[in-house]
Amino acid sequence: MACNDCEDCLELIGITCYGTLEVIAGLTPATLYYVWIEDKYGAFLVEDYTTDANGNILIDTTMEGRYHAFSGNYKITISTSPIEQTLETITVGYDTYTCIQMSFIDVD
Repeated sequence: MACNDCEDCLELIGITCYGTLEVIAGLTPATLYYVWIEDKYGAFLVEDYTTDANGNILIDTTMEGRYHAFSGNYKITISTSPIEQTLETITVGYDTYTCIQMSFIDVD
């Protein structure tokens, strides 16, 4: 199941020099999830992450050359499976999402 391009995604902007991006996700705490990251070319990277005590995920953005201001937008979904996108619900306040639209900026 793929994330529908017409749906509303949570929009996040990362800063390239920070190395991590915290997703306030409202997921089950201390649980293994699979983060599906789709780049602007449609290529997927699937990484496993364990949520913290608050149900949030800290995404590692240190992969050399992948995350920068010119890399375009990424679509992220969170799944319970490494082989199928289960589109887990991300809860931020009273709003729910099934995907994240992520981009990066450079800061001087």
